[in-house]
Amino acid sequence: MARVVLHIGTHKTATTAIQDFLARNREALARQGIVYPALGPQSGHHGLMFTWHDLLPPSYRLPGSDDIWETLSRQWADKDVTLLLSSEEFSRGYPSRVDMADLRRRLSAFEEVRVICVLRNQAALLQSVYQEVSRQHKVPPIESYVNRSLAAGHASGVFLSHAALYDFLLEGFAPEEILLLSYEQEVAAPEGIIGRLLAHASPAVDLAALGSLEQSSNASSPPAATLAAVRLAHPGIPEAWAFQTAAKVVQRVCGSEARTSLLHSREVVALHDAFAAENDALVARRRDVQPDFFLAPVALRPETITRDKLGAQFWMQLARELYAASLSRP
Repeated sequence: MARVVLHIGTHKTATTAIQDFLARNREALARQGIVYPALGPQSGHHGLMFTWHDLLPPSYRLPGSDDIWETLSRQWADKDVTLLLSSEEFSRGYPSRVDMADLRRRLSAFEEVRVICVLRNQAALLQSVYQEVSRQHKVPPIESYVNRSLAAGHASGVFLSHAALYDFLLEGFAPEEILLLSYEQEVAAPEGIIGRLLAHASPAVDLAALGSLEQSSNASSPPAATLAAVRLAHPGIPEAWAFQTAAKVVQRVCGSEARTSLLHSREVVALHDAFAAENDALVARRRDVQPDFFLAPVALRPETITRDKLGAQFWMQLARELYAASLSRP
C-alpha cells in the first residue's frame, strides 16, 4: 500500500535533528520501505514550499519545483512504500502559508495520507523561537516580543495557538488523517523524539537497524545568555562573542546545570492564561479520533530561573566580564 506521511513540525520541536537523522539514514530506511527523498541541499524538504509561496531563500528552490508533487506521485504512489516528507515550513502561519486543500489534492494518488504535527507548550515555544530568530535577525526586546506575539497569535510567523493551527490543517485534511503529538511527551520517551516520529510514521520500523537516535542538531545558547546578548547588541544583531561571553557568565553565576529563561514569570502566567483553556478544548476536540492525545501545561519547569530572578549579581558579573574583555582587545 502506498502511504505518504507529512511531518510538518512544528518549529522548535527537534525538526532539524529529525531531518538530519532521516537524511543520514536514507538508505537504511529505504531497506525498510520508508522513502525519505533527497530534495535539494537541505536535509529537510523546505523547497516544497515554493509551490505556494517564496518566503524562503532562493537557494531552497528545487529544480522543477512547479511539478515536484506530480513527480513524487508518479514515482511512489503505486509502490508499496511509505513516502516520508518533512518540513516545519508546512505549519508556518504568517505572513504566507501553504494551501492545505491544494496540498491534500496533490497527494490524492496515495492510498493513505497521514499528517504528523508535534506541539510544544507555548511558553517554551515562544522562548525558543525568539532565541532562534535572534541569531540571524534584529529582534525587539523580549518584553515587546511577548506582547506582540500574544496580540498577533504567532511568534515570528509560528502559530502560538495550537487550536488555530489545527483548524488550518482541517482546511485540507480529515481529522483521522492528522496525528497531533506533545513534544514534551515524545522527547521524554525512551527512544527519544526521533524514534517516536519514526514509529508513528511506520509502526513496523526496526529502530535497532538504524543509527544512534540521539538528538544533537541546532543547540542553542542558554536562554539567559540570549537575553543578555540581545540587550548588548540592541538594536543590532548579536555577534557570536556576545552569546559566548554571556553563556560563560550564566554558567558562573547560575551553575552549569541551571535552567534559565529569558521570560519574566509574569509573561509565563500571561501565556498560560492565553492558551491553557484553549489547549484543553483542543484535547477534547480530538478525543474521538485520538483518545490518548495530551498537551503539556503552558509552563516552564519549576526550577527555571526566569528573567526576574536573574538578579543584580548576574548583570554585575556580565559587566565585569565585558570590561575585562575590552582591556584585552588591541
